[in-house]
Amino acid sequence: MSKVARNRDMPPESCMVSRPRGPLGGWVWVYGVNTQALLRCKIVDVSAPRDLARHIRTGRIAELAHEVTDRLCGSTRERVVDCPIVTVELR
Repeated sequence: MSKVARNRDMPPESCMVSRPRGPLGGWVWVYGVNTQALLRCKIVDVSAPRDLARHIRTGRIAELAHEVTDRLCGSTRERVVDCPIVTVELR
């Protein structure tokens, strides 16, 4: 995610995510159900138009930066389905 942020001329943040919808540069709260961790994360990437419907249909509410995966999921080696998260958009 750091590379994506740099490509978009955004400063890197301690927590960055990709989501189906933006706004780019917006913020979401991400809660890791397994770890009970709550992080404020910057949206640095969104789904491409051709992928949007599939990402929503399959429940891909966020892709986490590797740097925060352990804190939110408890591991970096588990399957995505073993890392339930909840997101809340900040407005």
